Amino acid sequence: ITIPLIGFGTAAKVDNIDHMKQAVDTTLQVGYRHLDTASIYGTKPALGEALNHAFLMGIINRDEIFVTKRGLHIQIPKRRTFFSLPLDIKSIWRGMEQCVELGLTKSIGVSNLSCKKLDDLLSYANISPAINPEEMHPLWQQNKLREYCSNVNSHVSAWSPLGGFGTFYGSNSVMENPVIEEIAKKHGKTVT
Repeated sequence: ITIPLIGFGTAAKVDNIDHMKQAVDTTLQVGYRHLDTASIYGTKPALGEALNHAFLMGIINRDEIFVTKRGLHIQIPKRRTFFSLPLDIKSIWRGMEQCVELGLTKSIGVSNLSCKKLDDLLSYANISPAINPEEMHPLWQQNKLREYCSNVNSHVSAWSPLGGFGTFYGSNSVMENPVIEEIAKKHGKTVT
C-alpha cells in the first residue's frame, strides 16, 4: 500500500457542514489523496459527500484515495472506565486483521503508539500497522519513532504539523518560532 506523503485532516470544528465539504472538495482538486478523519470529529458526513462528489465528477477514482479513519464503534464515557474494561487488545487487533483478510479494508493502523507499544503489537501481529498518526511538527520531530516505523514498514503521519495553531489543544509555538518566521520572510510568505 502506498500512502500519500501529504494528507488533509478533518478535525476542524465547523459550524456548517458545507464549509468542510468545500474544504475537502478544494483539497481533492489541488491534488491531495490522503484524508484523515475520526468519528469524534463529526465531519464524516461532509467528507463522505465530498468524496462521492469527486468520484461522480471524475476528479478521483476510489483506488487513488487513502482515508485514515480512527475509532472503534464503541462509546466510552470516561477514560478511566476504558482502562478498567477487560478488553483483549490482541483480540481486537486480530479482528482488524480479519477485516483485511476478508477484503473489508485495504489496511489497518494505529494512532499515537510509541516505539515500545508498537514493538509489543508487532510481537503478535500477523499484519503490521500501515500507519501511525502522531503529533509531529518542526519543534517535535519524533526522530526515534520515525526511524523505528521506517524499519518496520509503518508510515508515520503527522497530525498538527503546525503545532495546533489556533486550536484549543495546541499552541502557537511553531507558528511564532523565529526560524520559521525567517524562512517565511525569505520566501516572501507569511507564516499563517
